[in-house]
Amino acid sequence: MTSDGRSSTSLERATAAQKRDNAAEKRDTAAEQRDTAAEERDVAVAENGDAVQRRETAADERDKVADERGHAATRRDTQADKRDTQADERDTQADDRDTTAGGRDRDADARDREADTRDGADDDNSDGRAGARANRLEAERTRMTAGDERDTAAGERKDATERRRMASRQLDSETERRNSLAVEREQANVMSLNQQRASVEDRELAARDRSDGSRDRRRAAQDRRLAAREHTQADIDGLTGTLRRERGALALQEAVDHARSTRERLIFAFVDVDGLKQVNDERGHAAGDKLLRDVGAALKTCLRTSDLVVRYGGDEFLCAIPGADAKIARRRFDQVAVNLAARNPEASLSIGLATLGENQDTLDQLTERADAELYALRHRTREQPDPLTPPRAA
Repeated sequence: MTSDGRSSTSLERATAAQKRDNAAEKRDTAAEQRDTAAEERDVAVAENGDAVQRRETAADERDKVADERGHAATRRDTQADKRDTQADERDTQADDRDTTAGGRDRDADARDREADTRDGADDDNSDGRAGARANRLEAERTRMTAGDERDTAAGERKDATERRRMASRQLDSETERRNSLAVEREQANVMSLNQQRASVEDRELAARDRSDGSRDRRRAAQDRRLAAREHTQADIDGLTGTLRRERGALALQEAVDHARSTRERLIFAFVDVDGLKQVNDERGHAAGDKLLRDVGAALKTCLRTSDLVVRYGGDEFLCAIPGADAKIARRRFDQVAVNLAARNPEASLSIGLATLGENQDTLDQLTERADAELYALRHRTREQPDPLTPPRAA
């Protein structure tokens, strides 16, 4: 795949990762909204439950009052029944007195008739009539007392009947109220059950959204890793494994800026592969590619991971070695030459070094100075006939 193709794919993956992140955030928002709705429903269910409990408590209190009223009405009825019994007993006594008075009246009437038929009735007959009259008066008083007692008993019966009627109305009212409360309880229970079911459904949907959001995040992270890998691969030269020139130039400039800000030593090395064109012409591009791969492998093996290696041109490499001076850099590139010779005995390198000074060298100036050192070295070693001799760093 070409560099442009890798960059395009990397951009597409980064865009896809961003979209998945947005989708995950939307699902999280939806999950939070559903959780909030479920909590609100739970609060409503709790409030309804409290209201139902308060209604039930009030209903229990009303039932208690109604029961007390019923007991009081029962006691009143019992007292009324006692009064009725007493009135009946008085009526019986009055009837008995009436019967006795009637007997006395009849006796008195008989004596009166006997007295009327006798002339000159004696005092005994007169005493009998007086006794009969006294008996009649006593019987009349007894009748009047019995009538008063009957009237009182009738009034008490009327009052008891009215109390029973009022108590019956109260019981009917309480029964209706209890029925209404029962209906409200059933409705509240149905509403509470529906709200609980809705809360459960909201929580299930919220959990599903979170699961989908988590899956989107995992996919987004995977896309980012792939995008980062492809982005890295887009920055890496596919043949030598070193940085491509565009990305390498940025890394080299960062190394220069860092060395200036920390006052750290920095060595630039311009590396040229000797005889690459000749190898391509005489042995083919496959041999030339192998030579470049060997050079890249030797550079990455012998230099540190903190050192930068950039493929600057077809057969040119530019390296930055922080924290080193020219002597240390020469020793490292001597190791590179030995490693390369082990890989490809016919290969050799020309290397020019430039030290970052205090004269505010730019990246281009450092590169030009290292390149100039390389050509000076080549000029000095041009007459060396043996290509197997490792080059010396200037």
